Amino acid sequence: MLAELAQANERRRADLVLGWSLAGLDDLIGMFREAEGRGDDVAEELEAMTSARTRLLAYAQRENIRARHWRPAEGSRAEARL
Repeated sequence: MLAELAQANERRRADLVLGWSLAGLDDLIGMFREAEGRGDDVAEELEAMTSARTRLLAYAQRENIRARHWRPAEGSRAEARL
């Protein structure tokens, strides 16, 4: 991931970082939903992660940044896809 980031131009770098950030937030949201399903009180944490994701998407839309993700089944690391 870091090698791809280092070789990317500014626009692509922003797209990749957005994709990685959204993937991380989605993972956290999923973990909190699992915990909630087990009966843990994680409403505050889940709201914070959901809010962070919403703010990040709003920023990306304002700046015309698109989330890009590397999908190993579809090609090499250098071929980030939407």
